[in-house]
Amino acid sequence: MGSMSQPSVLILDDDSALLKALSEALRLQMNGVTVDTAHSAAAALDRVAACDYDAIVADIKMAGTDGLTMLAEIRKLRPETPVLIITGHVEHELVVHALRGGAFDFITKPIDCDYFVGSLRRAIHQRQLSREDKERQLAIENHINELEAVVEQRARDRRATNPAGAGPMRWMLNPSGKMERVAQQIHRVADSPLTVLVEGGGLRRDPRHPSRVGALRL
Repeated sequence: MGSMSQPSVLILDDDSALLKALSEALRLQMNGVTVDTAHSAAAALDRVAACDYDAIVADIKMAGTDGLTMLAEIRKLRPETPVLIITGHVEHELVVHALRGGAFDFITKPIDCDYFVGSLRRAIHQRQLSREDKERQLAIENHINELEAVVEQRARDRRATNPAGAGPMRWMLNPSGKMERVAQQIHRVADSPLTVLVEGGGLRRDPRHPSRVGALRL
């Protein structure tokens, strides 16, 4: 796996001379870069499956290989890894399809080494940024999960401290027993057909109807 100090790149080409030249150019101009090579699509896909490269460089036309299919396979294995496509001058249609298929950039033959290295640097930088974004997202998700666990634990502790069986009026009762007496009075008038209002101070008679309890004062 690549890092900001030592990125890793895979170059795929069936032209041995070009493969060697590109590898040497990258090692000379990109200090500390790790360069792996592959001569066939099958070998390249094996390497891509095993290693999370910072960037991949692939010739779109190789013997016995459909470049667009190969690009699709690479993108399937590593959708976030930038892929630079090497093409000939006359392969405009393939270039268009490759870009639509998710290629990061295309490098035309004969290869301009400065452009090639500059494009590869941009690709590597993009990959590093996407890794950092993913790491931040994972850190946020982990933090949220931790907070949810804390909230759930506090809820369990609260339920253990205030069991449901204690009744909804438990919190109202105090050591003086006043609220308990009020609760007993409420139970006594509960079956009465009269409308009862609970207030502060005790039971109050309605002066217009002395026989009727108008309120239960607390």
